[in-house]
Amino acid sequence: LALLLCLLLSGEPGLAHPAVEALARLAAHEPNEHLLSSLARAHPSSLAPLAEAASGAVPPNAPHGSEVAAALAQDAALELLLLFASSADLTLKRLLASSPLVLPRLVGV
Repeated sequence: LALLLCLLLSGEPGLAHPAVEALARLAAHEPNEHLLSSLARAHPSSLAPLAEAASGAVPPNAPHGSEVAAALAQDAALELLLLFASSADLTLKRLLASSPLVLPRLVGV
C-alpha cells in the first residue's frame, strides 16, 4: 500500500491513474475497505489526487490514449470516494467534507 500511495501522490497521471485503479480493485474486496479507509484517514493528502482523477481531466499535452486511462481512473476514483463517503468513520467523513476538491465530485455523482 505504501508504494501505491507514493504513486498516487506523485502527481504524474501515468503513475497516479494505475495506482487509483489498483486501490479500487483492492476496495472491491470487503475485508480491504477498512484498511483503505484507514489509509485515507492517515494520509489525507491522498484525497486530492483521487478528486483530481475523479474529474476525468486529461492534460493538454497528454500522449495518445490518455483519454481512456483518464476515464478508467475516473471510474475507479469515484468508486473509492463513494466508499470513503459511505464509511462509518466520522473522521474520514469530516476529511472528505473539508476538502474543496472532493465534495464537488461527490455531489456531482
